[in-house]
Amino acid sequence: QALSKTAEPKTTAETTEKDLKPRSREDLLARLEKTLCRIENLEFLEEAIEAVEKSEADRIARRPALVRQLEFYFSDANLRRDKFLREKIEAAEEGWVPISVILPFNRLKLMGC
Repeated sequence: QALSKTAEPKTTAETTEKDLKPRSREDLLARLEKTLCRIENLEFLEEAIEAVEKSEADRIARRPALVRQLEFYFSDANLRRDKFLREKIEAAEEGWVPISVILPFNRLKLMGC
């Protein structure tokens, strides 16, 4: 079924296996065209730029707290008590812990990581 420019988006219940497949070039071009039309609206463009700038500023502001938290996780004082992280370090080749291991930590999630 071809998508028309006026077609309403499907709800979650209407999503089919076909919808989960990679989109065609035409679908992506139509989506790009819609986005470009919205960007022509200067107010929308200004809001988008402000959102990106705020996001970047937030990321930079969080960096010192993130570094402190990571330093704590891998500190001697914490590793004496943290059996989970100590085991991950010992099991890892060269002692490197994958980022996927620490990203689920609650403090990091609260920081927006």
